[in-house]
Parts: sequence; C-alpha cells; structure tokens
Amino acid sequence: MRLYAYLCSRLGLYLQLRRLRRALASPVREEQAAAIQALVSLRDIRGLRRALRATDPWVRREATKALAQLRGAAAARWLVRTLDDEDRAVAHTAAECLARLAEPRLLWALRRCVDSEDWMVRYFGAMGLARLDAPDLRPLLEKLQHDEHAWVQGAANLALRRLVQPPAG
Repeated sequence: MRLYAYLCSRLGLYLQLRRLRRALASPVREEQAAAIQALVSLRDIRGLRRALRATDPWVRREATKALAQLRGAAAARWLVRTLDDEDRAVAHTAAECLARLAEPRLLWALRRCVDSEDWMVRYFGAMGLARLDAPDLRPLLEKLQHDEHAWVQGAANLALRRLVQPPAG
C-alpha cells in the first residue's frame, strides 16, 4: 500500500510539472509568472531551463531571476549560459543575479562576467567581485579600473577600497 501511495504521489508530481511547463507557453503573463514561481517552489531546474529557451524574452528574464532564487552550482551554470542570450536585457539580468549571489564558489562565473564585451555585464561582474573578500582579485580589479566605461571603473574602485578597508560590522 505504501508503494502504491508513493507511486501515485510521484505520478501526480510528474503531471503537475508537465502542466506547469506547458503553462510557460501561455500567452497570458499571469499564467507564465505563476508557472515560473511554482517551478521555483518545486525546485525544478529542468522546467526553468526550458523557460530559458522560450521565444519570449520576458519569460527568459523571469526564469533567470527564478534560477537565482534556487542558488546552487546547477543554477549558476545556467545563469552563466544566459549571459550569451540574444536579448541583452536577459543577459544583464543574469549578470545582476550572479552579482547578487556573489559567493566565493561562483568566482569563476563573476570572472566570466568581467570578460564580457557588454559594459553592463562587466559592471555587474565587478559589483559581484566587490562583495567578495578575495585579495587575489586585486590584479583583475586594477585592470577593470581602466575599463572604457565609467560605471565599471567605479565598481572596480569600490571593490579595491573594500579590499584595503573591509566594511565595518
């Protein structure tokens, strides 16, 4: 009887996930948003990955934000892949999410951001590096001080100041 109950619950979850994944293609924004939030609550990275392939940039942007809520290495890998999205707003959202996560284990992802050709992705990468306390980043940050865009330079300066003088508290 327990096995039957277990199998029924797994089948119900499977059907629910399929229904949510189909709702991502709905033309109604509220349904898409609800589906994305439900996928987050179920921690369904596969469904969010499917949302990253949607034709609608809004869905891709919301799925990017949702992946950031899940955290973890798998979510970070997909956020980094999203940096190459054809819609720059989606790429900027991915960079911003990586900067907000700013965990030492995501240093590789932030380095990928600061190597971007897009100044806003570089800016968010530098802001993420500013949140980390890693003295070995000094050469990279000094390079970013000479970036062509003032915002990236400012973020690099902020990060270098924090390395010299850690925030109080």
